[in-house]
Amino acid sequence: MPSPKKPNRQVYKDSYAEQAKKACEAGFTDRELADLFSVDERTIQRWKLSHPEFGQALTVGKAPADDRVERSLYHKAIGFQHKAVKIFPPARGGDGEPLLVEYVEHVPPDTVACIFWLKNRRPAEWRDKHDVEHAVKREPQTLDQLREEILHDIRELGILPESMLPPKLLAPPEGVANRLRNDEIED
Repeated sequence: MPSPKKPNRQVYKDSYAEQAKKACEAGFTDRELADLFSVDERTIQRWKLSHPEFGQALTVGKAPADDRVERSLYHKAIGFQHKAVKIFPPARGGDGEPLLVEYVEHVPPDTVACIFWLKNRRPAEWRDKHDVEHAVKREPQTLDQLREEILHDIRELGILPESMLPPKLLAPPEGVANRLRNDEIED
């Protein structure tokens, strides 16, 4: 059976602001507010804009619920303890009362809650994507200078023994221009 149609426009009443505030304190979303007032969710959006006291009531009403969720996420991230009751049934065949035993339950920290918390509270350190720019600025060099730099690095790092170095690297090729073009080097 299709859901009943809601009226397209409902006249706003001043009492809606206080009702909306209380509903938001209980955790209502805008969609649930629309159901409460028997209007479309777009009407709630219009009321927020056209009746500042209504929009303010929603903001003020949602703050405590948001704060509770934030505290809960924090406690889930770091772990917490709470009192609990374990219920033991009466002995087999017995007509006695169930045994209620109080204890303190430990809830360990939740990794997903930690990550969520840190990504939102410290996004620069914990976001998934880091934008890193690499740029090397070098002055134009001659081929001889580049060859010497490469040989120096190979020798310093001990990558190859001198006997295994290619002869082309050790001696400059004949007939090759000794200077790189400026437009080949990135500034």
